[in-house]
Amino acid sequence: MNSPIQINVGSLNLSANHNILQIVDVCQEHEKETKLSNLLQEIGNNGEPGAKIIIFVET
Repeated sequence: MNSPIQINVGSLNLSANHNILQIVDVCQEHEKETKLSNLLQEIGNNGEPGAKIIIFVET
């Protein structure tokens, strides 16, 4: 990385929230767009108001 940054949400002294759901989906390049689109649709239909979502791609 040429210019890395660190983002802190809240205090650095807090512990992890055990209500967080983490999903790792390893897929082929040609599957990425469809999988992301389906995931966003699913989240939009089932998400609760005020919920926050972070999606990392191409890591």
